[in-house]
Amino acid sequence: MTYEIEFEPHALDMAARFLQEDPSGLALLLDSIDKLARDPRPAGSIPYGAPDLRRLRIGDYRVLYVIDEAVIRVLATWAGRHKPHAPIRATVNRRRNGRTVPYGRGG
Repeated sequence: MTYEIEFEPHALDMAARFLQEDPSGLALLLDSIDKLARDPRPAGSIPYGAPDLRRLRIGDYRVLYVIDEAVIRVLATWAGRHKPHAPIRATVNRRRNGRTVPYGRGG
């Protein structure tokens, strides 16, 4: 069975923002979404609160979509990019022997 793919307008707007900065990543994203028509529950997708609401990670991107069994459609509802977080550094200091020393350091 082949499903029809529909995009919510805001999902297309979000994807279009990445066209200039990451065209190859966007091509991979759209290709992976097209593959959902044949396999709406690929191995990398996970349920997102309900069995028919799913999340798929594609590189740095995330796609949130609904599988509507009644009309046999996959509805791509959100596409967004995950930005890696910067490492967290301890900013709390302590006093030791009259001087300020960052936590985690001897002295």
